[in-house]
Amino acid sequence: MLSKGVNQWKRHFFLQYHYMPFLVAAMIIPYYIPYIIHRTVNRDLINLKNAIKEDDVDADRLTKYFFSVFRHPTLKSCWLVICNIIIKILYIAVNVGVFLCLDYILNNKFRYYGNDWLEWGKLDNPVQHDYTSRLRNFPTPGNQLLPSFGYCEVANSAKDIKESTGNYHKVVCEISQHVLYQYTLLVLWVAILCGIIISVLRFGLHDLVLSLPYLHQSTIQITSWCSQRSLYARIGIFGFHSPKERHVVRRCHRKIEKNLK
Repeated sequence: MLSKGVNQWKRHFFLQYHYMPFLVAAMIIPYYIPYIIHRTVNRDLINLKNAIKEDDVDADRLTKYFFSVFRHPTLKSCWLVICNIIIKILYIAVNVGVFLCLDYILNNKFRYYGNDWLEWGKLDNPVQHDYTSRLRNFPTPGNQLLPSFGYCEVANSAKDIKESTGNYHKVVCEISQHVLYQYTLLVLWVAILCGIIISVLRFGLHDLVLSLPYLHQSTIQITSWCSQRSLYARIGIFGFHSPKERHVVRRCHRKIEKNLK
């Protein structure tokens, strides 16, 4: 029978230190998949940017090779636009998926990890750092996520001809790896949250808002709009920054407008 105000201890094993370095390294894989798809779908845009950086640039050749498809709108333009929208959705899914996966692995304590550190920063300095005093009765957010101290069981056994013995020793041990992981996971929490916000804003403001007015249009109008979107991607909306690049793109743009007329 427990006394009033006494909480019974429940054993919980923290084994994350076994695989945490491999887990952080494996996080590269889901983020690399949308990038590979982006490089594959937008290969022509990448080739265009590389071609513009050449010393001897022929605007007529660039217009013929990279922009001739836009004289007559085709479903290929829609396919390129749809693929780029899917890539942005994949980035959102990857960020959210990695965040939820880490939260599950870390005993559902990762989702509010950054908020807990912000609340911790509001405490007075003696309350934060003097763990021997009675100013607080709760651990740091990092130790709540991955405790740096715990009970360790050490087994000792021996056997000879006459007898065999076995003992278990319980000691307080330090898990020094957890101290590093606490701050590494804080950086990951901020980075993943920023990735989610940027991905959602990029998709919502740049694609969803621009696409909604055309959803009720005819197939020809949608195809024409997709062709226009792909054309704008080529003429520099997504970034030709040097004066030489902008000059070449303007020349190509004037030739395209002349051909379209």
